[in-house]
Formats: sequence, C-alpha cells, structure tokens
Amino acid sequence: TVSHPELRTSLPSHPCPVVDLRNGLDRRVFGPLPSVGPLPQDLHRGQLTVGFWGSFWGDRVDWALVRRLASDFPGWQWNFIGDLTFGRRPEDLPANVHLLGARHPRQLPLYARGFDVALVPFRQDLEFARLSNPIKVLEYLACGCPVVTPGNPSLLDYPAIFAYRSVEEAAEQIQVASRHRLDEPLRQQLVEQHSWDRRWQELLAHLSGVLECSAPPRRPE
Repeated sequence: TVSHPELRTSLPSHPCPVVDLRNGLDRRVFGPLPSVGPLPQDLHRGQLTVGFWGSFWGDRVDWALVRRLASDFPGWQWNFIGDLTFGRRPEDLPANVHLLGARHPRQLPLYARGFDVALVPFRQDLEFARLSNPIKVLEYLACGCPVVTPGNPSLLDYPAIFAYRSVEEAAEQIQVASRHRLDEPLRQQLVEQHSWDRRWQELLAHLSGVLECSAPPRRPE
C-alpha cells in the first residue's frame, strides 16, 4: 500500500498490485467535539489565529516562511503545538509566534476551537511537503478548521484545503481560508469516511481480493 499516488513511481516493477490507502484519523478523539467551554488559557488569539500541531522532527518546518508572515502581519497569532526535542529549534522568532510544547491528543480539539486557520508549514524544497499524506490535515478538518498547506496531490479531494506556492500566496490563502469553516454534516461525513476503522476495512477488502486472485485452483474431490 502507498499513502500517496506519486509514490507508485518510486517502486520497483513487480507483479504485486499496489493499492492507494491514505492515512486516517481516530474518531474517538476527533469525532465528538466539545461544543462549549473556555478555550485553553495558553492559546494566543489575535486578528487571525493560526495553529499547527504535530512533529517537529528533523528540519521539515519552514520557519523562514513563518518568520516572514509573522513579521508582515503582527496582528496574527501563531500557535505551534508539539515536542521540539528532535527538531531544529528556531531562533529569532517574532513575538507573535508561540511554541506551546506537546499536548495530549485529546486536548487538540480544544485548541482547534480557537483556530481560525490550521497550517501545514512544510518546507517546499523537500519532497516531504509534496509526497506526504499528513494525518494532521484530517485531524484539522475533523475539528472543522480550514487548512492552508503547500500543494500536495494527496489532499486535492479533501474539503477546505487552500494551497500555496509562495509566501505572498500563503498570506492570501490564510485570509481566504479564515472565512471558511466545515459545517457539522460535512465534518461528520469526513470523520466517518476517513476513520482508521474505515481504512482497516478497505485494507481487508483489498487483501481478500488479492488472496482470491492468487489462490491455486482447488482440486476436484
């Protein structure tokens, strides 16, 4: 299985079938969302509130883009949730960029209630930005948040995705995305269609088909 259609081209030729099976989400965490209650006290709100959560592993985050946008739009507040232990710790960040540290997954929907826009700020000079299928995108959408991301073919059929190719385009897309929110029926539909339960059933169906095709013919009794 591959989680991104373009990964097929990097596989050696072989007779085995290749199945596109994208990532899923945990509907126990992102299905029933809190409807009321206070926002987390450490969430920084501004004219626009931009949020990110996930791994900072390696050097995948485009801190240069974040610095530029945060400097150009000082009224926007940027909230980054995750463990920076295994990533390159950024330096000289503007005061409106906040590194909140790691949070338990069950806390993330509480933060998402305060996001106007959710972000996937991966560096575009790395293939990771184009060839990944980020789980966080589904989690953002399951919380009702529009998502701003570099162009990625594996995300094209998700709703409320706004892609950018430059700093200027990222700024425009953040402003456009902030005027969108997934309504409850669409959010629930997305949770059901992209749950890990559904992915597991899809995998079992594919495996069943492969086994039927590859099974030797039965001998007559």
